[in-house]
Amino acid sequence: MKIVTVSCDKYADTAPAFSELLYKSWPNCPHELVFVTNSKTLNVSEPVYYLKNNDMSFGWRLRQFIEKHYTDDYLLFMMSDYFVKSINTSVVAQAHELCVLPDVRHVRLRPMPHPQLHYTHPNFGQINKRARYSLSLQPGIWETQVLYDLLKDNENPWETEVQGSTRVWQVGGTFLSVKDVIMPFINYYRKGKADGIEWVRQNVSLENWPEAVQNAKDA
Repeated sequence: MKIVTVSCDKYADTAPAFSELLYKSWPNCPHELVFVTNSKTLNVSEPVYYLKNNDMSFGWRLRQFIEKHYTDDYLLFMMSDYFVKSINTSVVAQAHELCVLPDVRHVRLRPMPHPQLHYTHPNFGQINKRARYSLSLQPGIWETQVLYDLLKDNENPWETEVQGSTRVWQVGGTFLSVKDVIMPFINYYRKGKADGIEWVRQNVSLENWPEAVQNAKDA
């Protein structure tokens, strides 16, 4: 399993800070971090897969990456503007163990929305696959083929969540979610605008500051 982190040209400045914060929170992370983006160069040392198309071609880009560049049975999905504050790594490991069970297809690592149904493990609940946002782009562990099949080439991230949620009920097996927040993070770009600038200034090295943080310093 790898940590597959999706970015785009508009959010390219977030990748260095994302990488730094992830490893601060998870210094002994056993999973390789890779980025999937459009065309703008990401200033990171990790592998980057450039799949050029419209910046909003989320479904197409992730499907192309899985189809042509990814062979692992599972992936931990992230977005580059999810700036993590901390990670309960033991619960993430539990989620990974659950996801490899024969009946489990996906484990969401942030309870948004909260799981609606009971599950036997105390840290997890079951997602109602007919509920709104049963497909969420919050961090989560996925059976790779399941995520690939749920994506559509013509859908952007918002359409993926809304329209993809209408397809989840067709997937056999169980979708789970953590009950509690185990990976608090700042959603750095909110509706396209930078947020949490002061927090980033205090918690990210100067050389990894996104553009808006650097511009605020220079103003």
